[in-house]
Amino acid sequence: MTALKENQKKYIFAVWLQELIVITLCFFYLLIRVQPVLIPEFRTPVFINGTEYLQNLLAVPGGIMDWLSAFLMQFWVSDAVGALCLACFLWLLTVISRKWIETISGSSPVHTLQLIPALFFTIQLSLYSIHLNSIFSLIFNLLALILLDLWISRNGAIRIISAIAFSCLLFWATGGAFLYFTVLAALEDLLLRKRYLSGFILLAASAVLPFMASSTIFVVTHNQAYIHNLPIEGQTETLYAAYGLLFFYPLVITGAFLLQVKKVKTFLGRFAYSVYLIRVGVGTVVIILLAIIALQRTTESIQLFKSVFQTNRFARHGLWPEVLMNASHSTNPNILLACQTNRGLYHRGVLLDSMFSYKQTFGLSGLLFNKEWCQGWPEEASELYLDIGFVNEAEHWAQEAIEIKGISPSLLRQLGIVFMLKGNHETASRYFNILRKIPLQAAAVDSLIACNNDPSVMARTADFLRIGSSIPEEDVITLGRPPLKALESIVKKNPANTMAFEYLMAAYLLNGDLKEIWKRAADFAAAKNGKLPRHIQEALIVYTVLNKEADRSTLDRWVSTASMNSFSIYEQVLRKYHGNKNNAQQALHMQFGNTYWYYIQFLIPPVQPMESQNDFQ
Repeated sequence: MTALKENQKKYIFAVWLQELIVITLCFFYLLIRVQPVLIPEFRTPVFINGTEYLQNLLAVPGGIMDWLSAFLMQFWVSDAVGALCLACFLWLLTVISRKWIETISGSSPVHTLQLIPALFFTIQLSLYSIHLNSIFSLIFNLLALILLDLWISRNGAIRIISAIAFSCLLFWATGGAFLYFTVLAALEDLLLRKRYLSGFILLAASAVLPFMASSTIFVVTHNQAYIHNLPIEGQTETLYAAYGLLFFYPLVITGAFLLQVKKVKTFLGRFAYSVYLIRVGVGTVVIILLAIIALQRTTESIQLFKSVFQTNRFARHGLWPEVLMNASHSTNPNILLACQTNRGLYHRGVLLDSMFSYKQTFGLSGLLFNKEWCQGWPEEASELYLDIGFVNEAEHWAQEAIEIKGISPSLLRQLGIVFMLKGNHETASRYFNILRKIPLQAAAVDSLIACNNDPSVMARTADFLRIGSSIPEEDVITLGRPPLKALESIVKKNPANTMAFEYLMAAYLLNGDLKEIWKRAADFAAAKNGKLPRHIQEALIVYTVLNKEADRSTLDRWVSTASMNSFSIYEQVLRKYHGNKNNAQQALHMQFGNTYWYYIQFLIPPVQPMESQNDFQ
């Protein structure tokens, strides 16, 4: 008996050591590779102090899990805190999964198998596509299942009544994730205990309960009632991990059922005498290798998502050097990153000097979001348009963002500022007061409340003064990229709006509209104390080359000798290849890839037409 107890202790120690190794690796992976502070960037789970917020969530199936998830994620002030929280919750899920497997199998301590759900969740966390509510919901349902199996399994009638009561409670608490409980309890009855009546009753309850509840009690759609808090909710990437979490537990029950078959039991019995520690060791190596293979398949997607969310977070906090550093390291450019990069260049004061040092392959769409990207990233579009002075456009896309991702602190701040600039101080005050109820936000919002309450304070804030004095008289809402005519109207109304002015000139550069650049060069030179940025100088040189009637004295006045000499070398390289652009491109890219000449000759996309005032809606 003593020897048996000693062996059991060794088994338990081996399993705990295995879990410690794997979960520790998950912690470091999440900390270094994923950076948990980026997880809320895609769909921020806002937590608002006050009973009204809690009451609203309690009226929704699964709302209590949303509340708990939002509460905890407000305090992810660093990657280390976030990674530690996630590792603890993954370990808790692993322990509970192991306990449930041991309960239904009645076998010796389980190893390796219980780590698979943690692996699937880690894959989903890698793409920032899941929050704590799904993990919490699964944990609660497994705990209820263990409770049912250990304490209420002997009497069939009591088990049915208890299971239905648990199902109703879990549906309210965890939403569609209650299906874990009802389906698994039903499969246990059907396959393991031969209690067919209770099994079919529970399957019927799992099918009918969400439909009836969403039709009579809860104001939610049928689809939301069935899938809220399940790992497949809102998933477009790594669907194999989402569905793996759905089918893992039913497959475990199926495996336990097959173990009751004599031939299967005899076959597996051949391996029963292998050293337990060796089996645990092999299982640990296998689970780690599977994790590496699975995550390697999504490496490119992980890097893209991480780069995008990092860039958006840096931009939201005004960390422009970090935005530009991210852009220089990005291997998968897209319109969003291009727009944030150009915004960062402006705020660093080098937009028209250095913009072609970064990839501008998207033309005007990489400066001002096109309609498709506004719809995909409405909050970021709203931030850009407010920065320039398109206040009504910023309001529209901020409201769209709330519809898509829900309320977040940044959106509350954005809408409060929009209404404050429009003079609607009462509405702005409502947004600021809600923002003040969010943990860790009170100090930051007090200055905004002061601006809203006292216009003289707002007038002393440079950005608010610049934007407020630039709002066009027309109610510009274009449901996409604002027309250049609208940008011109902002510049005309407030020439001191340097961002609108520089963005207008950048738009002309990207569109290849050299005539407009030539016409506005004098105004721009006056705004820049007679010194034009490098790319404007390069554009003026191109204009004089293409238009022989242009007054070349303009070049002597505004274009530096260095720019003229550089263009002479550019022409020499072209002549060396007898004007063959394709043969000259590689040589020119090495020396002139960061110039406007190279962009307009090799990279400019089909010119996007100047939108007219008729595009306003």
